[in-house]
Amino acid sequence: VARPNDVPAASWDELVTAWDQQIGKTAVVFSQENYSFITNNCHAMVCHALNAFQRQTGVGLERTAVRDWNVVRLAAHVFFYGRHISVYHAARTWLPWSAFVVACTLWLGPSRFFTGYAAASAFAIAGFVLVDMRRTREPQ
Repeated sequence: VARPNDVPAASWDELVTAWDQQIGKTAVVFSQENYSFITNNCHAMVCHALNAFQRQTGVGLERTAVRDWNVVRLAAHVFFYGRHISVYHAARTWLPWSAFVVACTLWLGPSRFFTGYAAASAFAIAGFVLVDMRRTREPQ
C-alpha cells in the first residue's frame, strides 16, 4: 500500500483505521439510498467517503490538491494517476473498449462515429456535473 511521504508511520495505522471506519459509515448511508447506474453509483459512494474522510482527518491527496471530490474528478484522477497492476490487467481493461471503438469506426465511418461519441461524452459529463452541483447544494 502506498503511503503519503508526509504521514508518520505511527499515524498511518490510525489513518487506515479511520478510512475503514469511514467506508463502513458510507456503506450504511448508501445502503439506504436508491441505486442509479448514472447518478448514484459506486463512484458516488467513493467520492462521499473521500470527502467525509478529508473532513474527519484533514488528510487528502495533496499531490492532486483535490478537496471536493465528485465523479468527474474521480474519473479524471483514476485516468491520469491510476496504475494497472500488470500488462495483462491493462489489456483486460482496455482491449474490449478498444475493439468496440475500432468496430464502430469501421461500421459507421470515422467522422460519424467520433462526432456521435463526442456528443454522447459531452452530454454524459454535463449530466454528471449538473447532478453533482445539485448534490453539493443539498444539506448533508
